Amino acid sequence: MSASKRELSSVSGTRRRIQRLARALSVARLLPRRSKPVMQVSLEPSWTPIPECAQRTEVVRLPAFFSKEETEKILALGETVPVHRFLREEKWETRYLHADGRFATALPTLLDKLLAAAHMVDTQQGWGLLTGRAIGVRLAEMHRVQPSMSSTLLARKHYDRGSLLTLDVMLKPAAAGGIFSTLEVGGRLRDHQFEMGDLLVFVSHKYHCVSGVEEGTRCVMVLELWEGEPRVCAHRCDTRCGECERGENEPPDRRPHR
Repeated sequence: MSASKRELSSVSGTRRRIQRLARALSVARLLPRRSKPVMQVSLEPSWTPIPECAQRTEVVRLPAFFSKEETEKILALGETVPVHRFLREEKWETRYLHADGRFATALPTLLDKLLAAAHMVDTQQGWGLLTGRAIGVRLAEMHRVQPSMSSTLLARKHYDRGSLLTLDVMLKPAAAGGIFSTLEVGGRLRDHQFEMGDLLVFVSHKYHCVSGVEEGTRCVMVLELWEGEPRVCAHRCDTRCGECERGENEPPDRRPHR
């Protein structure tokens, strides 16, 4: 069998597996009814969404996607993973749950549930970002943020460069602050409801930001899907296939991505 045929066979097999998982996990019942026309997302030459086009797409909320028990499992896994980045002034720590394949190995059912939801939302919204592509988990990172003078993602035009879809899971909402917002067409900043156990699915190149935590602790898991191999390196990798091009001693990014 040729390489191209093997790739098509693999993509087809993955699609059938996701469809079976979606039926088994009853993800469809959580999807909101689509109120706007289907919108195909245009891609840049690098096969990533054009930000201006992504800005016109919706953030899809799946309320209570994970149960309290499931969110506790993710939090417990996070406690076994070292803190990879800690911004002292911002009281913001990041742990890479995908490092060494930990998330996929420890919580495979939850990962499959997330992948099923991503494919169903992509189909329902008409984005067409996952269809016919070899999709992998680029990262799964857990962010824990406490109140500080600067614990906020201020950039109104921040986006997850190089990924296709971003999935945010609320593990523990802040008592006050920590609001997730997106920059909509026309410059309006739109706040999104995001409660414990909720899942937000959105096009990665859609501009988004988070306000500062004012009270309590905010804990969220972010999972990014891209056209590339699943990565297991302890950072936000840019190598789509093969051995990671970034050395272990490379300095971390200056800011977390969430």
